[in-house]
Amino acid sequence: MALSAFGLEAQPRLGLKECIEMAASANPQVKLAYASAAIDSVSLLSSRGNYLPSINASLQQNFNFGRTVDVTTNQFANTQTRTTFGTLSGSLPLFSGFAIRNQVRQSESIYRSSANTAQQTLNDISLAVANAYLSALLAKNRLSQAVA
Repeated sequence: MALSAFGLEAQPRLGLKECIEMAASANPQVKLAYASAAIDSVSLLSSRGNYLPSINASLQQNFNFGRTVDVTTNQFANTQTRTTFGTLSGSLPLFSGFAIRNQVRQSESIYRSSANTAQQTLNDISLAVANAYLSALLAKNRLSQAVA
């Protein structure tokens, strides 16, 4: 059906599945819940990484140049110094009072909780859309019965 005066067309009819998918993809609560679950997944991966050894290295180089007074001749002398420092360190957690293991368990629990929250949010949105869809069908059915 088209409205020729405005050049508009009627929206296509959507089934229940399409309505739920459209609502789930556009709902900010669902997006936020899934983003939170993704962040908690990264946190879990990070806490599991605490079992691994760490190696740190750094290198520093300094250049100094200028004039200074020579203490033996009391004359000005041009000086140029260059220093280089390097460090390398490593660590391996042998035993930390089960802190790493408990942190991993806590991160797993938080991730499972946020994943379940995301799924629950999606289910709530799906139920609300299904309820509205069925209410519209019921109203349409009552209208057709009232007209007939």
